[in-house]
Amino acid sequence: MKNKLNLAGAIISACCLCLTWSASAQTTATQSGNWSDAATWGGAVPSDIEEDIVIPAGITVTLDTNVECGEILVNGRFEIERADRALTCDSIIVHGASAEFEAGTNANRFTNRFLLTLKGEPSETFGSG
Repeated sequence: MKNKLNLAGAIISACCLCLTWSASAQTTATQSGNWSDAATWGGAVPSDIEEDIVIPAGITVTLDTNVECGEILVNGRFEIERADRALTCDSIIVHGASAEFEAGTNANRFTNRFLLTLKGEPSETFGSG
């Protein structure tokens, strides 16, 4: 009986390890700044095409480069630089009273090209890969 329990424990541990390895990374902006600036992200620019992104309340991130990533959760402000840009992501969730996603305003129209491609994964939940 003891061997069966040890085998069951090993199988459960292996399954948990596989789930951990398959989950995508999540990066949170730690200060306002450009997407391409490592300081915005606490030291390393997000680089995985399935990396989930969080922009907390009170922080503004400016998309100043073309990007592919996982999901983007905007609780702060996410703005597009006034240049031709492309963003490919699973989804963008703008959530909260002060949350904003901006590509121009009435007073200051966006006159460049901005290509947004949503590659969504309907069964995925934020931060789980």
